[in-house]
Amino acid sequence: MFKNRFWSVASFIFMGLLAILLLAGCGPSDQPSCEDIVFDSGGEPVDTVLCLPSGPQVDLPAVVFLHGVGAFEPPPPEILPDIEDAMGYTIHRELAEHGFATLSILYFSRTPSPVGAVPNTFMGAYDLAIVEARPTWISTIEDGLSYMQSRPDIDPDRIGLVGYSLGGSVALALDQDRNDHAALILISGFVWMDEDLENLTAGDTPTLILQGEADDMVPMSDALLIKDALEAHGIEHELIVIPGADHRWIGEEGNMGFDAVVEFLESYLRPSGP
Repeated sequence: MFKNRFWSVASFIFMGLLAILLLAGCGPSDQPSCEDIVFDSGGEPVDTVLCLPSGPQVDLPAVVFLHGVGAFEPPPPEILPDIEDAMGYTIHRELAEHGFATLSILYFSRTPSPVGAVPNTFMGAYDLAIVEARPTWISTIEDGLSYMQSRPDIDPDRIGLVGYSLGGSVALALDQDRNDHAALILISGFVWMDEDLENLTAGDTPTLILQGEADDMVPMSDALLIKDALEAHGIEHELIVIPGADHRWIGEEGNMGFDAVVEFLESYLRPSGP
């Protein structure tokens, strides 16, 4: 009887220790933590999602991500089915899984959706509405960069700016006035106005242009136009064209695009010093 009780207690202790080890190896502590936060811009609240990697929260490399015309929440499936799997809606969490603190800014926060657009987005907006909103978006993004630089857990010298579609266009315009970020990535970005390329100067931010070969919304000519402008000004850059990828960046092609983003960020946001 004593022997049976002993083995019952031993088995209970063993299973408990095994459970602890399993939880330690694959539990929530290994996953990034994401939360909705708000920062101030122009006296108004700006909604964001901040994802932090697991592990020590000190001197983290960081990314500020700028969404496209559909904002950073997937639109209803009746508008765009399966879009929730697109890179633009998952990138902040996935970058955090690779060690980058990532702030996804809803830079539309200070500019209500215009009449005729899908609610909470600028999908279907007239060009004039976008032209009028762009200065506010740029100042909002600048404040977002400053917010990340001010955080004690972020290395202010290792912040990258990543923009998708409309976000890439805004990032390109922003980069002319402010190059205190260490890397710029344009995912299906486009040239909204010719002056967005006029103020490029030598020594500006190293830039990756990521273009889908089958993108039917942003033509390849825009990627080539940006590449030529960067080349003319002696700015370090790379153009990667992903075969088969369209504007939505879903599935295998989206994964290939994401891998290129991570590789570029790791090249330019590595720790400084020996």
